[in-house]
Amino acid sequence: MTWFKHRTWITEMRLLILVFCWVLLPTTSLLAFEEQVLEFVPDTEGGTPVRFVYTGANFDPALDVFIGGQSISAEEQEFVELFKSFHEANVAGDKSSILGVWQPKDRNDVEALMDPESLADNKARFQIVKGLRLKTIMEFGAHYICYVEFEFDGYGKRVQIYPVTRVNEQLFLSNGLLGDYFTSVIAGNLDKSNHLRNQ
Repeated sequence: MTWFKHRTWITEMRLLILVFCWVLLPTTSLLAFEEQVLEFVPDTEGGTPVRFVYTGANFDPALDVFIGGQSISAEEQEFVELFKSFHEANVAGDKSSILGVWQPKDRNDVEALMDPESLADNKARFQIVKGLRLKTIMEFGAHYICYVEFEFDGYGKRVQIYPVTRVNEQLFLSNGLLGDYFTSVIAGNLDKSNHLRNQ
């Protein structure tokens, strides 16, 4: 107690600076994302738009999953690596590797869908993917809704959404949003023009 009673104003100022600096440091991965705005204008007449606000990241240009060396944060690189592993596992058609990118509690349900015919069809589909790009990450509860653009050889481009969650500091694909109204009805239609526009 004596130390506290006799500390000088200089010591107090140093303590204040240390506390201030500690508060400014990011404490969780969620703090790396910022508020984003999507703006929708009537197709036929223009005028007042509807604005949709979310916390996340919008990448323009989109992050190329196949090409390394991009200037992105460590957190964003985690997502790129997850979808790179996801693609590689499906191209190989390896059951255990595919299950490995899913969160542990979903694996039994996913495995139940993996009959030999489905695995073969899935493998063939992924083998014609010539481009894979992460366009947007949107925070939603304990999940991140990821918009991923697939470019297929001979079939053009298509954007898919994938819920992702963090388990023991590691990212996994998740079925945790199955049946969720926002995810199934709204989120899947936000990218109808094949891009998300950040204002």
